[in-house]
Amino acid sequence: MLGSAGWKQHGIKASPIQPSDILNSKGLFPHTSFPRTPGRDFAGVVVDSSSRDIGKEVCGTSGHDFSFTEDGCHAEYCLISEKAVVEQPKKLSFAQAASATTPFTTAAIALRRAGVKAGETVLVLGATGQVGSAVVHLANLWGCKVLGVARGNAAEIDSAGDPTLSKAKALTNDKGPDVAVDAVGDAELAQAAIEVLGFRGRYSFIPAPGGGNSKVPVDFLSVYRQEVTLVGNNSVEHSQEELAQELKSMCEGFGSGALVSMKESAMIFISLQEAIEGYADGKKRYVISLD
Repeated sequence: MLGSAGWKQHGIKASPIQPSDILNSKGLFPHTSFPRTPGRDFAGVVVDSSSRDIGKEVCGTSGHDFSFTEDGCHAEYCLISEKAVVEQPKKLSFAQAASATTPFTTAAIALRRAGVKAGETVLVLGATGQVGSAVVHLANLWGCKVLGVARGNAAEIDSAGDPTLSKAKALTNDKGPDVAVDAVGDAELAQAAIEVLGFRGRYSFIPAPGGGNSKVPVDFLSVYRQEVTLVGNNSVEHSQEELAQELKSMCEGFGSGALVSMKESAMIFISLQEAIEGYADGKKRYVISLD
């Protein structure tokens, strides 16, 4: 079913229920039109009999339209532009490939928009989460020094024991990190990260602070003197094709093992018929499996 616009019908094999899918289903994205089949991320097989790629295993994620103003992939089949899919990395299962797409493309956007360069120090808030760990892997692959922030001993800096992130200064010879990538959305941590940045540092944030408070107190005198840049990132405002190009640039990293997707043991596999329960829970890593 290949039309003049280059659209192909794909058999979905795996699709995670992402936090943004749940928010979208509740109408919390202003541009979504209903009724709508949700589902941003997918991995599957091309089944279009008119396509030379029939049988190819592919994966991808949404942009501004897919699952928002066009039906998404929480279904057995869906129509996706051939420019919006990439060949699935051989080392990843369908579930791993589908689960990696939003976290890794979001991480890439946050790093690229912050102008990250090899040799720079990147402070990652929420380094053990899905997006945060993707930022860690990509920053390491790009030749950066990474300082992870998480609760407990899971990263270089314990945010519970060091809420001002003062250790980031100590670990950079009092210079401060070049970039902070915020994958948490905590107002106090955001403030601490901004204040600990080095000269001309960049604070690149993905989620806004939650809990009904989207405002972060900022010392503008310090920001002015340090020439700090604040960078907001919203993956939904990028096209499917643009995000596919990001994924293509990562395939070699997944193949070499430098980039690592979530383990299947951390996923809860459910059928398409059970997806409503997964949406209702929202706290676990559900993956709709049709394999």
